[in-house]
Amino acid sequence: MPLRLDVSAHEGFARVTATGRIDVQDIREHLNQARQLGTFRQPELVDATRVEAVGITTRELLSIAEIVYDALGSDAMAPRAIVVASPAHFRWARTFAGLVAGWMTVGVFTDRREALLWLEHRAARPAQDGAGTVASKVARRA
Repeated sequence: MPLRLDVSAHEGFARVTATGRIDVQDIREHLNQARQLGTFRQPELVDATRVEAVGITTRELLSIAEIVYDALGSDAMAPRAIVVASPAHFRWARTFAGLVAGWMTVGVFTDRREALLWLEHRAARPAQDGAGTVASKVARRA
């Protein structure tokens, strides 16, 4: 599986390592694993610097955002920091961050140290309330 989730209690956040080609099924499997482990409420560092290709459309990104939103219910999600290596992957991750901006805090970085500092700072803040729907928040941004 191109996505590996490691939860380290002493660090206080989850780590995800993404490699190879990522598609919608990989993301869905990761979300199911995160839901089972209860890591939605933990800050998460996603190292996507070894991703070779992303086979996910913008419409599929919205679908993924809706899956996460539905899984959370009324609970808020802890912040996510995504580290990428290429401009194309940066655009893909920023698109996702924009789709979920109304209810989920996602930072996109090319430097791992910056991402860790940002994540530690964000994790210390109170969580957002998660009210509304993904589609309505996306529609308001248009």
